[in-house]
Amino acid sequence: MKIDVINSLASSFNRHDEFPNQQLAQKIASTNDTSAIKELVSLLQNSKQAVQNDCTKVLYEIGYFNPKLIAPYSNEFIALLKSKNNRIVWGAMTALSVIASEKPDVIFKNLSAVMQGADVGSVIAKDHAAKILTSLSQHKKYKNVTLPILIDFINSAPENQLPTYAENAMSVIEGEYKIVLLQVLESRIDKMQTPTKIVRVEKLIKKLKK
Repeated sequence: MKIDVINSLASSFNRHDEFPNQQLAQKIASTNDTSAIKELVSLLQNSKQAVQNDCTKVLYEIGYFNPKLIAPYSNEFIALLKSKNNRIVWGAMTALSVIASEKPDVIFKNLSAVMQGADVGSVIAKDHAAKILTSLSQHKKYKNVTLPILIDFINSAPENQLPTYAENAMSVIEGEYKIVLLQVLESRIDKMQTPTKIVRVEKLIKKLKK
């Protein structure tokens, strides 16, 4: 039975919670319904902002279940990073972080657009940009470009995000970049004020010194 995509979106029920969107994503992912995914992508151009928001949410939720299902639309997500709608920007960034391991070549090619989206986006957009950089840095052919950007991103991160970004980066940091990250963390820790976050950064500094 064909899924009625647009009438299954949260906005079609005049709801402001995400439960209908999450239900729809699970249904599409569980049935590998590529035609429904194609329709969701086309609805990203809908005249109603609420529909655009819902479709972005459903798409990245599908990606959580199975990244391969939304990976063919990496270029569409990249295009959304130019949106003036902040929710669309961080939704697109979320989708890109979900499929970064599936489409590293495409995302690396458009890294400047990703970083511009992070610059103008919300904290959520920045969180996923950090994840994208970390994912790309797992690849030998990208890491000499992405690791310096990732370290700069960590250096400029607000205190609340700093420990998480640095902890995630530890899985890809190696060689001379360990020294650079160590210098960044040592320079930042003296200005930090939240005890729990200071402790987390202290642990990372100890690991980097080993």
